[in-house]
Amino acid sequence: MNTRPRTTLETLSSVSRLGVATVLVASACSSDTRSASQLPGPSDTVNAVVSARIGSTGMLDEVDEYIFGEIQSVTADDNGLIYVADRLPASVRVYRPDGEFLAWVGRAGEGPGEFGWPVDLLAIDDRLYVRGLRVTVFRKSEGSEYPDSVLTTWSVPGFANSDS
Repeated sequence: MNTRPRTTLETLSSVSRLGVATVLVASACSSDTRSASQLPGPSDTVNAVVSARIGSTGMLDEVDEYIFGEIQSVTADDNGLIYVADRLPASVRVYRPDGEFLAWVGRAGEGPGEFGWPVDLLAIDDRLYVRGLRVTVFRKSEGSEYPDSVLTTWSVPGFANSDS
């Protein structure tokens, strides 16, 4: 029997229902500072801690806002809003610091404010940069809590396709 202390990691019923459990998981973030070779038990064991939670337990795994397909990037702004870029479906979602869903930013497509597969996010000041095969910059419109309108879009050098 393995008596090694472990940090609790909430598991998912399926990979596509990531929203009920944790979005940000820092692997191997234990307070134990010993190297892997000094710890008892198999060396392929990973300890993890919950860094943030999107949603809560219960039926939220049945709501689109809390179901993720393939998370590519997660960032937060100075106000604590959390932005999650997902490739399946191509979307960026905004959550309050407590994990409550706030809004969708952009959507799948090829027009302004649309992208094919967002892979990187960066929140600076009142702007959100979404990078795929192009970069789309969103800014806060007057009275908005989050960047919700397209400021500009530009192509990423080296990509023949303008889809982001």
